[in-house]
Amino acid sequence: LEYKKGIHYPSLDGLRGVAVILVFIFHTMSYVQIFRLGWIGVDLFFVLSGFLITGILYDSKNQAGYYKNFIVRRALRIFPLYFFFILLILWILPTLFPALFTGMTYYQHHQAWYWFYISNWLPRGTADNTSTMLNHLWSLSIEEQFYVCWPFFVVFFQGKTLIKICLFLIFCAIVIRYTGSPLLGNLKVFEYTSTLARIDSLLIGALISILYRLNPVILIKSAWPILILSSFL
Repeated sequence: LEYKKGIHYPSLDGLRGVAVILVFIFHTMSYVQIFRLGWIGVDLFFVLSGFLITGILYDSKNQAGYYKNFIVRRALRIFPLYFFFILLILWILPTLFPALFTGMTYYQHHQAWYWFYISNWLPRGTADNTSTMLNHLWSLSIEEQFYVCWPFFVVFFQGKTLIKICLFLIFCAIVIRYTGSPLLGNLKVFEYTSTLARIDSLLIGALISILYRLNPVILIKSAWPILILSSFL
């Protein structure tokens, strides 16, 4: 498991495909008990994203234009399709096919939350929100917030300190997820969609990425015990 900078690993594409399948069966066949475990696919996406993004940041932290180059590349990769989708769902299709796109008033009145990638903090399940067409974008909002903030941690802290930060924030996220309902406005949905409660998956990926660069032997020795323990949990 020797680290090699810039190497593409097809196995990670395979994991991404597994995550897609898990999310798909969760949303389409959740009436089958075992398929309800498909929610794990979102966390798998987060772990992969944390691993890949942290790797990119860690390998380029000493380069000129570190933050600007990272943000611009993320924007070019994500923004065009994302913003076109928002425009399509909120305005173009409701104008062309109003009978098919009813219940969009809530989204239109709160559209700023989507344009600025903070929709994961928008309350759901309210009386005036009769559509669920944009609810799935909460996960992309978490990713984008991670992209904006995490580069500062990577550039200002060294590897061993970053590991400690990851472990501390992972612990905090777990605590918030199970005890943070009053803090998050007593809305149970925030325990599932807020960045504070879901950052642990991204940071687990970040932790693996850092260890992969500093001491990959630890990953080899701990892989099976962690797999068994996490499966049990």
